[in-house]
Amino acid sequence: MAGIAALGDREFTLGFTLAGVKKTFPGTEAAVREALASDVSIVIIDKNVVQALGEHLKERMITSVRPVFVAVSKEGSSDDLRAMIRKSIGIDIWEQ
Repeated sequence: MAGIAALGDREFTLGFTLAGVKKTFPGTEAAVREALASDVSIVIIDKNVVQALGEHLKERMITSVRPVFVAVSKEGSSDDLRAMIRKSIGIDIWEQ
């Protein structure tokens, strides 16, 4: 099972790839559907992609238990991401 995936344009996913995220999806509605059916636990998604989604697909994404979607902007910091993941799944995955 892949743990974390990134979904967005090449610029958005590149940083996550460099940080070790092995699974990425392009920033399309079809990719969101693919991510919903995938074996990943957490999908970090570009806020711009979320804003462009149709209401039905956005609702499916928001209510999804697995994977959990965490929307971040390109300007967000790793602390923002950490707080959003902790809020979404209830644990701090960076705790040692």
